[in-house]
Amino acid sequence: MKYFLLFLLLFNFSYLKNLSAYYKVSIKNLDDSFNLDYFSNRLISELTSTNQDIGEFNKYFNNFFYDNSQQSYQFEIDISSLSDDLISKNIQFNLNLLNCSLVKGFFTINVNESENNCPTFNVITSQDKHYIYISNSNISLRLKEVATINENTLKDLWINFLSISSPYQREYQIRYKDYSNLTQIINDYPDIISYKDQNILLNINHFYSNDEINFLLGLQ
Repeated sequence: MKYFLLFLLLFNFSYLKNLSAYYKVSIKNLDDSFNLDYFSNRLISELTSTNQDIGEFNKYFNNFFYDNSQQSYQFEIDISSLSDDLISKNIQFNLNLLNCSLVKGFFTINVNESENNCPTFNVITSQDKHYIYISNSNISLRLKEVATINENTLKDLWINFLSISSPYQREYQIRYKDYSNLTQIINDYPDIISYKDQNILLNINHFYSNDEINFLLGLQ
């Protein structure tokens, strides 16, 4: 039975590897008048440290349309190629959780609860000092102490929140059911080392630390 389960896992992961490399984005919005340039501009202006012409990045978008039945924008982004492009140009970025970060109002302080289970920014003020925290599920991290706060403060913190450096190899354990979400976070399909009690031990080569990955997945 153990070897059968391992074979089944390998088969499922091989199937996943053959799926589209594009990250699927779904943004709920009652206004159907936005076009691709609108979301491309939001991605570049709010999720990267560059102000380059948005036309250069439209090539990474695919299958853009408005779904009237779901009242949402649907499109795909080639995150892997876009990330490689940004890294080659020494541009800092954070392209994680795009279903959240591309939504207008994401960079808002002290939202009691996110409608889409998205991370939220919170501020604790003490003696004229502001301490900014970011929370995702049951995890909360302190980001920075600042003297003043505005929308650009949160954008800069989000863009520089995660380390973008050289990838490094190590082991990482995760529940089997979270594997698909992990592949979207790291844009890769890590190999399985072992499987036990619904948990899989993986071999990961990525620049995000295990703690950073856990935060993005909302895991303790």
